[in-house]
Amino acid sequence: MAELDFLADPLLLKPLTKTRKENINLEDLSKEELIEKDKSALPFAKKKQKGRKFDFNKYKRRRILLRVSYFGWDYCGFASQEDDGRTIESELFAALLQTKLVEDRTQSNYHRCGRTDKGVSGTGQAISIDV
Repeated sequence: MAELDFLADPLLLKPLTKTRKENINLEDLSKEELIEKDKSALPFAKKKQKGRKFDFNKYKRRRILLRVSYFGWDYCGFASQEDDGRTIESELFAALLQTKLVEDRTQSNYHRCGRTDKGVSGTGQAISIDV
């Protein structure tokens, strides 16, 4: 054990403890970034929509089919979930609300064909909706 006594030297321990504290700070920062990344834009789109009035009754509605392809790496799947994770569907509705193509999800007669899990990409997903 005598050959390892030099490891208790304060000059060696100081940089090691500093590096360890920096690693802990980086881990905490990356956790915060992941939490921020998982937040959906849908609640913000709904808040924006309440601020502006748009009369949907002035315009005709039509049924359309959208074919959607996406990279799902940063999303919690395709279908909206109760835990308000960031999903493809929630981001899609955030965009539709902001562009005033739909008033809300319940009145849009929305239907999807299929779903994906967290982190899975999709191609050719079909969505029917009234806009």
